[in-house]
Amino acid sequence: MAQTQGEPIILRRAKAFAHMLEETPLEIPDGALIVGRHPKTTLNEEEAARIREEWRRVADPSEDEELHYQQQGLFRAPIITLHLAPDAQRALSIGLGGLSKAIRDRLETQNISSPLVGEDKGNFARPKRASSPAKAGGGSTPTLALPHEEGGNAAISPDAMNSQNRPCASSAEGQEKQDAAACEFLNAALICLEATGRFIQRHADLALEMAASEEDETRRAELQEIAAVCRRIASEPPNTFREALQLIWFIYLLVNLESDHIIHCAGPGTLDRWLIEFYQEDVKAKRLTPEQALELLECFFVEMNASLPRGGILPLAIGGLKAEGEGAENELTWLCLKSAADLRMLHPSLALRYHRNMPRELLRAALRCIGSGNSYPALFNDDVCVASLRQSGVSEKDAWDWVHSICTELTAVGKTCAWIAAPYLNLAKCLELTLNHGRCLLTGEQLGEDLGDLTTYADFEELYDAYKKQVSFIMDKGLQATARNQQQAKEKTPYPFLSCFTADCLEKGRDYTDGGARYNPDYVQGIGLSTAADSLTAIRHFIFDKGMVDPEHLLNALKSDFNGFEELHQRLLNKPPKYGNDDDYADRVFAGLVEDFYGEVKRHTNATGRACFPGFMTWESHNLLGKGTGASADGRRARAALSDSVGAVQGMDRKGLTALLLSVTKSDYVPAVGGVTFNVKVSPEMFSSDEMLERLEAALVTYFEAGGFQVQVNVLSRQLLEEALENPDLHTNLIVRVGGFSAYFVELDRGLQEEIIARTIHS
Repeated sequence: MAQTQGEPIILRRAKAFAHMLEETPLEIPDGALIVGRHPKTTLNEEEAARIREEWRRVADPSEDEELHYQQQGLFRAPIITLHLAPDAQRALSIGLGGLSKAIRDRLETQNISSPLVGEDKGNFARPKRASSPAKAGGGSTPTLALPHEEGGNAAISPDAMNSQNRPCASSAEGQEKQDAAACEFLNAALICLEATGRFIQRHADLALEMAASEEDETRRAELQEIAAVCRRIASEPPNTFREALQLIWFIYLLVNLESDHIIHCAGPGTLDRWLIEFYQEDVKAKRLTPEQALELLECFFVEMNASLPRGGILPLAIGGLKAEGEGAENELTWLCLKSAADLRMLHPSLALRYHRNMPRELLRAALRCIGSGNSYPALFNDDVCVASLRQSGVSEKDAWDWVHSICTELTAVGKTCAWIAAPYLNLAKCLELTLNHGRCLLTGEQLGEDLGDLTTYADFEELYDAYKKQVSFIMDKGLQATARNQQQAKEKTPYPFLSCFTADCLEKGRDYTDGGARYNPDYVQGIGLSTAADSLTAIRHFIFDKGMVDPEHLLNALKSDFNGFEELHQRLLNKPPKYGNDDDYADRVFAGLVEDFYGEVKRHTNATGRACFPGFMTWESHNLLGKGTGASADGRRARAALSDSVGAVQGMDRKGLTALLLSVTKSDYVPAVGGVTFNVKVSPEMFSSDEMLERLEAALVTYFEAGGFQVQVNVLSRQLLEEALENPDLHTNLIVRVGGFSAYFVELDRGLQEEIIARTIHS
């Protein structure tokens, strides 16, 4: 905005956010019960690319170098990472007005270090609610009029936000700069919150206007109810299930809009836990039936898909355990699952948090949802995931309320600013460089350290030690790129609205991008793990153990992409032990790579001081980084997709589902808080009878009891996928699991489509 030129960036972004909410045309579609939709629902690829390029031009020029590294297959370091589940419980407990008042009180008293009103170390207790929606002001939180209403508390004026007049500037020596920044942040947060209240009130006004001209009596009553709901939650805490659900939707819609509509991965967290008390009280008071709640949830899910661009991930985790060890599943867990099964849409990215005491009928219902053609829910092992978060430093209390913040990486809901790809590190490329003097097999460019080549290593141990050094060298470069991007995000794209719903940001007076969140981990993702493992296994087997292949012969074959080396190529594909077949020879190599990757990541710290934690979440990076990776010793051709996370190399798990599950569980994934993605493709016949479904269920339960982290199941035939590849217009609604997320198959990159088709189908 030109009128804010020269002001601090965080205030400029807050005012731009407020301007957007004031000027955006509103829409309440026919039949909608949950409202709030951005009129421009999708950025096409050209627009998104243009905006990203504009961001690049104002960012560090060294990003051109980072892009070059990505094209060469080394790593990917995303420019901005905004993957989280905001803490909507704050708004549910004290309302937007209560949160605004707490910030305003702090500014006016010039005490930015005091706790916010109504908080306990960032965790807001829910006040006693009114027994009836008619008693709108009956809770313990005072009713606050909106800023523009008569009698309301005025927002900090534009003049007061100029640097000369900003309140609460500290006079204490050494604190002035810090306190001034905190005041800028708190003012920005206040601007965003009060603009949000006005935005919600605009929906109330529109609903009443539409009701006045609505001829259908039923729809007129619905519009009047929409107006009443919006009018209350614009400033006050919700009293009913519907009010709470509507408020949560507004928060998530606006968090995603604040992120410029490109990075859109803020989801509704653990909705069944947050809303169960509202639901139960409404049902008890006969204000709500389960059928009405289901309709509202389905309207909520529809708005996700209508208002946010394709390509985003809106995570929702249901079920799991409470801190006391009891199952957290409840009536809303079932309703969320049924909503997803009924609608069969991309959003939300649904996960079921499995635990050993979970009712088997709930797990069976989840499997039936998957088998009906949905690609969700993904199944997570709650015991392993909670232990993983605890091991990464998350408190016991916070660890029980977790969500997969985009694909499979774990974050404490509303408390975490995780850079979930910091970076994506290509382990197969690291091995390629180790075999070729640090040079790229595709271009000959010197990308890594010159530690020798395949002909110079005396034994497998020497080769493996060199590989680990290469991983460390490339990891350093990736972390440097990540640190630069984090600094750019802090300086150019603060998120004051999101920060209002991230624990400790308001308490610290610091933005989400500036260390304000309670937890600030960097997740370093190992990509191409199975490709690297099978390649090392083949080298160990053929060269160092059996002496059946000359090292120079294999190196020349890799350099030529196996052209002229077809016999060797077939031997590499079919003769060595392969991970994913319960073969200890191959599985030990894989497990060694996993453990050594953990150790290497933990030895590193980001230049910004953020701690690093390991993971194997791929997103689409196994395909993108594969394009820059030469031929590998497992028989993979140059530029082909790499393996996907901890699953076997595509098509190499040849001894059935049980053998694959046994291979995966030979490694310990508790340290992998950055996420583990395990894709399993099964034939539709597995769901053809109760007996077959019981077998699949038993196999997955055994997998989890053996320490499995996560699994996601595609139920698709090769024939159907090949038909969709050739005739995409006939299969526009075919949903598949990719690298931890769901997508429409026909919209994927051709390389990803072929990678999915190549996966083994288990029956």
